[in-house]
Amino acid sequence: MIKKITFLIVFINYSFWALNAQTVVNDFEASSPVLVQRYGAQVSVVDNPANMGNNTSAKVAKIGRTTSLWYELIAFDLATPYVVASGETKFLNIMVNYPAQPDVSVRFNAASSGVDGSGDVRALNSYDLNAGGWQNLIFPLDGGASGLTVSAIIFLGDLGFQNDPAGLVLNNTDLFGYVDNFTFTDGNPLSVNEFELNKTISVYPNPTEGILKVKAYSDNSIKDVVFYNILGKDVTRNVKINNNGDYDMSNLSLGMYIVKILDFKGKLSTKKVMKE
Repeated sequence: MIKKITFLIVFINYSFWALNAQTVVNDFEASSPVLVQRYGAQVSVVDNPANMGNNTSAKVAKIGRTTSLWYELIAFDLATPYVVASGETKFLNIMVNYPAQPDVSVRFNAASSGVDGSGDVRALNSYDLNAGGWQNLIFPLDGGASGLTVSAIIFLGDLGFQNDPAGLVLNNTDLFGYVDNFTFTDGNPLSVNEFELNKTISVYPNPTEGILKVKAYSDNSIKDVVFYNILGKDVTRNVKINNNGDYDMSNLSLGMYIVKILDFKGKLSTKKVMKE
């Protein structure tokens, strides 16, 4: 089994997209679609506040709120409508960075950004505050019996119902959410990567006092292992690989860490590890 530590964080998080056709519809850089805000939402394009890890974009959208309305929203028109054929399912990927676990949804059936739309679609995966920093949320688009044409994206960034704990998490003073890289893909990155690899990877002991074993129990071989603290900072350089391939976390402070594991088939697994 081949093991090595790498700093190729972007590759770890996005290499699997090469398997799926992708269409970026808003990255908030120059010439991006005009943003609309309604019902108390406050949105602006700003410098990336966490330009590290799996999102090194220069610009992102910053979201706040001035009311307590759950249905506050931001929206933008697509330069070219995105079509999902009948019987097919596509996926919208959104990078998010929030101060607490949010309840967010997307509406795909609005004729334009000036219309509220309906049918809130929530992500297949939950925002994990312990992971820290930017995370990729995946929203399914069901073509149904007659197909679906997406002309605009309506994003509700703080509904406050299905998060844990439930409640609104943003204001317009010191608690803001950040979103970036709205991208359509043909396939579901979660099913192709993380779900499959999690079944074949074991990380132990957990909690650990220092020595961590990362084992693969299939024909998969581990290619890269990267360690992050809860703020999303890469701390891999402080982890030593012993001669037997174990990972020595003795130089890390006590607390929770996120371990991201990539195999040679492009599958990604994310594990939480407690250092005691």
